[in-house]
Amino acid sequence: MRTPSSDKGRTLIYPQGMCGKVFYIPPEILENSEAFDPFAVDVWSMGVILFMMLVGSPPFEKPSESDRAFRWVTGGKLRKLLYFWERDLSDEAIDLLERMLTVNLHDRITVSDIQNHPWMKNLSSLSFQ
Repeated sequence: MRTPSSDKGRTLIYPQGMCGKVFYIPPEILENSEAFDPFAVDVWSMGVILFMMLVGSPPFEKPSESDRAFRWVTGGKLRKLLYFWERDLSDEAIDLLERMLTVNLHDRITVSDIQNHPWMKNLSSLSFQ
């Protein structure tokens, strides 16, 4: 399959349908209408996985405006949602999750920015014994 034009030096991929559990799928794949950046898709899915590791449940059922939790997570109310769910995360963890779970794939954090994020840097100072 040929690929569409590139964006920021990355090759975009034409929609090819969906696979996997719906709460891992970013909104651009759920819509399945425009070419997408596979790296940005992976960052979204990693954000969902990180959320589940830190909180113990998925952040939402469906990456859609019809899902109330999705609107909170992507609308700048993640801290409030975590408060109602009685989960306490650091400011750095919340910032990283919000940046990974950004709807606009052009504004979504990159993998290299994740590696340099303060929350990731703070992990290296912890001992896991």
